[in-house]
Amino acid sequence: IGFEFGGGNMSLRISKFEMSSDNSDAGLPGAANSLLGGAGNHRWAVVEGEGVPFDETFAQAADPTRFPEAGTFSSYDEVQAALRSYLPPEIESLLNYRFEPARPNPGATPIRDPIMGLTATRSFTSEGYEAELIGNPTRNWRLSLNVGQQETTTANTAPVLVEVAAIAAANMKSLGIWGLQDAPDNDAHWTVGIRTSENVFFPLATEQAKDGTVSQEQREWRINAATNYSFSEGVLKGFGVGGAWRYQSKAAVGYERQINADGILLPLLDRPFFGPSASNIDLWASYSRKLNDKINWKIQLNIRNASGDDDYIPVVINPDGRTAVVRNPNPKEIYLTNTFKF
Repeated sequence: IGFEFGGGNMSLRISKFEMSSDNSDAGLPGAANSLLGGAGNHRWAVVEGEGVPFDETFAQAADPTRFPEAGTFSSYDEVQAALRSYLPPEIESLLNYRFEPARPNPGATPIRDPIMGLTATRSFTSEGYEAELIGNPTRNWRLSLNVGQQETTTANTAPVLVEVAAIAAANMKSLGIWGLQDAPDNDAHWTVGIRTSENVFFPLATEQAKDGTVSQEQREWRINAATNYSFSEGVLKGFGVGGAWRYQSKAAVGYERQINADGILLPLLDRPFFGPSASNIDLWASYSRKLNDKINWKIQLNIRNASGDDDYIPVVINPDGRTAVVRNPNPKEIYLTNTFKF
């Protein structure tokens, strides 16, 4: 809906919008690629290529005091076959797992064909309001104000990845590799199941937990205001001054977490850690005049981010409340422009 007033010099527009989208990127490339990555078969290939006897490797990788859920295997071939057959057959055929050079060469390395454009999807609905005021209160004074409010709700996160991950986990357990050490080239305590849970099920559960809730990672409010005044008479004739203010509200950059009954670490969506709101001011001053009947000249000094936050901006806050990743604040920029119109 729109209005005009002040003799047509001012206008106000107010909009309400709603947008929905299916099959959007759910932001889970690591989980998807980890699930298809061969569950540690390259680490097993390393120790085989180094000539370590299988009995020695298996004694470590299936040590009952450390890995009581490991299955029983009698050769590297059996382990590799299990590590390459836990996915549904139609996906296995796309990946085309193989060794180069071909086995039984002890230096053979497992490789796979990438699935181009592999993406876990989700649906979302965004709705909000936007108001824009723009015009000339006086002949020399120009102003604009834009205020926006938006909320986004997600749904149906990664349905295909959830299905494939459940099949893969069940197959890993039936094949005996879920409790098997996934990196026998070192003494780490990680098993195929632990690594799959950490890299696939934990991030997947984290994103699914947000379904049906308003995203707090999105900045709900934004405001942009700008004004400029040009002097057309007196000693300041030809001069102009102006400024702009840009504001964005705070956004969540982390959550406290809690382990659920299935042992999965989930975010507590009612306990977010917020990054700060952002507020920046721009300033400018100009002078213009006619150089002759055909050429107008204007020189303008611009100071972008003349005022604003100078501290590092948190991007990720760990579940214990400590900042893990930051980015630099917007830099202050000063530049001079000359414009000729003819």
